[in-house]
Amino acid sequence: MGKIKSTTKKVDTNKVNNALTRVIGVIGIILGVLVIFVLISKFVNTEILNNRHLKNSSFDEYKQEINNSRYTIVILTKTNCHYCLEYKPIVNKALDQFNMEAKELNVSLLENDNLKELHDNISVLKDLPLYDEEGKIIIPTPTTIIYQKGHEVGSVLGTLEYDEFIEFLIKNGVVDNENL
Repeated sequence: MGKIKSTTKKVDTNKVNNALTRVIGVIGIILGVLVIFVLISKFVNTEILNNRHLKNSSFDEYKQEINNSRYTIVILTKTNCHYCLEYKPIVNKALDQFNMEAKELNVSLLENDNLKELHDNISVLKDLPLYDEEGKIIIPTPTTIIYQKGHEVGSVLGTLEYDEFIEFLIKNGVVDNENL
């Protein structure tokens, strides 16, 4: 009978360890990217859902809307306003209850002449200083304004709690107690 010759090849353990390390690293990167993707999509979807009744408007859209609608609710916000971020879910919850929309006007994106026009035409802002110490126009946010056919019927500075926001809508004729 023929003899079977057995040959064994020496395996380089360093190469195997390096290959395994690379595979584990790639798997780690893939998992990390997936986790980041899930977190970002959850945040984005939450933001979309939380703002479904609050629609961004340009200054021109804001002016057109307040003159064309029976009632228009406008929330003045700023890009990095912590209070605005806290206020938006409250506004959206109340608007959801009545199946209504409001316009969000981000004053951080407006030109000085538009800011001055807002300041001069919103009653709750008129008595406040127009400029800060650096000469920049001041528009406090959040500011909530209700218009009826182009005329301001109510405005308030700062955040409102849910019940206060509902009372503000009732007080200014946007909704009545029967709709509660």
